[in-house]
Amino acid sequence: MPICWEEGLAREFVASLSKDERKALENFKDKVDTKGHDDIYLMKFVRARNLSVDKAVKMYNKAMEFMDGYDFEQLLPCCDPPPGPKLYYPSGFYGICRDGCVVAHCAVGNCDARGIVKTCPLNELFRYELWNAALITKLSQMRSVEEGRLLDKVTYVFDLEGLGMKHFYQPFMTMFTGMCDIFEANFPESLHKLILLNPPKIFPAAFALVKPFLNESTKKKFIFMGTNQRENYKKLCEHIEPKWLPNRYGGNVPDEDTQVSFGGVIPQDNFLREEDVFENPTEYDLSHGICTINIDVENEPTKVEIWLSGTTAVSFELVDENEDIRIKRTTVNFSQTPQHFMFFSFKRGTYKATIKVSSRSWGKKLVNVEVKKHKNPKGVETEKHLRWWMNIHMPNHMHLLDNLHLDGRHPPSEKVDFTTSTPSQPPLSLSSSSTTT
Repeated sequence: MPICWEEGLAREFVASLSKDERKALENFKDKVDTKGHDDIYLMKFVRARNLSVDKAVKMYNKAMEFMDGYDFEQLLPCCDPPPGPKLYYPSGFYGICRDGCVVAHCAVGNCDARGIVKTCPLNELFRYELWNAALITKLSQMRSVEEGRLLDKVTYVFDLEGLGMKHFYQPFMTMFTGMCDIFEANFPESLHKLILLNPPKIFPAAFALVKPFLNESTKKKFIFMGTNQRENYKKLCEHIEPKWLPNRYGGNVPDEDTQVSFGGVIPQDNFLREEDVFENPTEYDLSHGICTINIDVENEPTKVEIWLSGTTAVSFELVDENEDIRIKRTTVNFSQTPQHFMFFSFKRGTYKATIKVSSRSWGKKLVNVEVKKHKNPKGVETEKHLRWWMNIHMPNHMHLLDNLHLDGRHPPSEKVDFTTSTPSQPPLSLSSSSTTT
């Protein structure tokens, strides 16, 4: 899914670059596969590495490898978020800051650290974070069209109330630091402000774990507040109007009307179990260390899901007919939930999955595998959430959704006249020209 802003704004952006920035951008573009991304998105990597082209290329290539491995191109048109994280991972989008940027919330202190990692596989938690990043990028693109100016950054409100030793649970820390790294590594220079509320005494130690994943420019955007709700409300109002603040922060909006999940204890009924995903699994004996599985797909858009569970940690690799790697994970364990891999195919072919034992252990080395195929996949949550958000925040611009492009292109503009725009496509169209993840 190419990330492209309105072309008129993109031209203005390039015109605003300094001579050194423009030179660095052109050198950078000569060394990478831009994948259709526009100059606004590409320049984020160059600026994140202080115009060092070689470092920017390394950062960009790593980001593209990661995003391709999670089918970023198909997240908005074809994927829905997993139900567990959608209900209980404490995050969401509501409000517009005084500078015009979309406001995102994360009440990490109220997250059930042991429960959230049992609601879905780690891969799907990371995919959910990418889905959120793609969605907030789309919201920012439409805000830019509404305002007629580039609004490519996000204001985050992090509520740390409740943060404690329970959040140092290793599987949760792996998940949370990984999700922080997804935003920082794949969408650099996209943070406008990060407001931290209600820091507990344990916060300095917790922040020390996350701090290495943040670059210096990001750290400068942090705004630290205290634990006094009245004082916090006054300070928040300096950055966000009261009409966009939830009740929990002293604002005018009932928490339930924001569609932001503020976390809480997760009932065990929401934990993912093997019987929830396996209908007719095949058991493979890995006593010899390896097994291979061929997956045939037809000549039409297909979402392929591969579910695994087992008694030993494994590595997983999926290649296409050209031996190009589509998915590669060095360590997959089943201590929390069954694990899940997914890819999209748009032509007839055979894919090969290779599963290897990745740890030394005694006893039987068994793995259960089930492959599920969904033809002509279509996500419904993306358009549903976009329409809700637009109706609340941009009710006079609902027409932008009539020709909504979920394949990465900007929404049409009535404010900027440009002649090089691509033809409109129906909402939620599946980009059939994309054959690789």
